[in-house]
Amino acid sequence: MMNSTAVAATTETLTANLTACAKINLTLEVKRRREDGYHEIRSLAVGAGLFDRMWLRSAPAGVKELRCSEPSLNGEANLAARAARLLVEETGWEGGWELFIEKSIPIGGGLGGGSSDAAAALMLCNRAWSTGVSAERLMQLAAALGSDVPLFFRLPCVLLAGRGERVESVRTTWSGWALLVMAGVEASTAEVYARWDDLSPTLRGDETPHRCASASTAEEFMEHSFNDLEPAIFDVAPQVGRVYQQLWQHGLGPIRVSGAGSVIYRLFDDHATATRAQQHLRELGIGTRCEVVPVPARFGPILLEGDYPWKSVKFESN
Repeated sequence: MMNSTAVAATTETLTANLTACAKINLTLEVKRRREDGYHEIRSLAVGAGLFDRMWLRSAPAGVKELRCSEPSLNGEANLAARAARLLVEETGWEGGWELFIEKSIPIGGGLGGGSSDAAAALMLCNRAWSTGVSAERLMQLAAALGSDVPLFFRLPCVLLAGRGERVESVRTTWSGWALLVMAGVEASTAEVYARWDDLSPTLRGDETPHRCASASTAEEFMEHSFNDLEPAIFDVAPQVGRVYQQLWQHGLGPIRVSGAGSVIYRLFDDHATATRAQQHLRELGIGTRCEVVPVPARFGPILLEGDYPWKSVKFESN
């Protein structure tokens, strides 16, 4: 609900920025389709140090614009733009704004890039505009935007329930590295879940992600990790299944697919081993992109200073 008192915009030009991390699902249990059309899930997820960067710049009243380094994500349909508009409705913010996103998290990869950008927009706009919305209320707004958006407020490690909007912070003492292998395709979340329904899977019963959360090594994490959606993903996006099999054949197992997406990951305790595996995959030509990133990770600090690096990112108009 919109506040009764509108928040006046500053007359000063302001540029703020924030790095928004990816997530990976260490476990993903799909339980049932709910009456609202969503599926009941339970998942353990961690932040992963693959980052989009977002800049917010003040603009004349009436200007509301989002541009992205990935041209297909330009415009008002972008979830981050919807997040900014939602905060305007909530607070009555009277100023104009321009958001700019430099993408690094792949689209449709199951790493939550769009949801992370939406969470970043809520955090960044709330801080830069001094609208004073509480963290609890921001999470409620986040849940209205999408099932994955609230988790980014509770990183680095979270337990998800419901359709993903119920988020509980989980303590973990392990830290290490994730090798992310991009299969080069986008997996449609809606199609994956629909295919999961068609497969009539057997539910896990008392399976719990807490055993995974208590792991102390990368091998233990991978041993207890699971993703109920993998068979459906391989049917919807066969290229993911092919890359998955290639990774096993070349000794990269155990491996998992993250979320309902197309990115396959393997955890490592040390950076040197992870980068050797990365180089091996590049030499073999498996996947379209391989990244070694730290885990767990969380959003970077909000910086309310510095200019937008106009020349370092080339944006295309709609």
